[in-house]
Amino acid sequence: MTPVTEPSRTAQSNDTTAADRRRPGRLGDVNPALIPLLRQKDLIEAALAQRDCDDLAGAKGIAIGALIGAVLWAGLLALAWLAFAG
Repeated sequence: MTPVTEPSRTAQSNDTTAADRRRPGRLGDVNPALIPLLRQKDLIEAALAQRDCDDLAGAKGIAIGALIGAVLWAGLLALAWLAFAG
């Protein structure tokens, strides 16, 4: 463990430093369309309530693809069995 060479500093209340604690240029990096969404949760809940799409559409597509693939592989294995067994 290294010894502490500097004494700890206590925070002092200073009106000039407490006014703006954000980093400079932060507002220029933020998309203005996101600010109301992040500040008002009512807008997010309303947008989620209006969404009428199927939440499991992607899972249904994957399941159908897996079934089609299983049928194709079973057919190929059956053809290989008949070709080499006979």
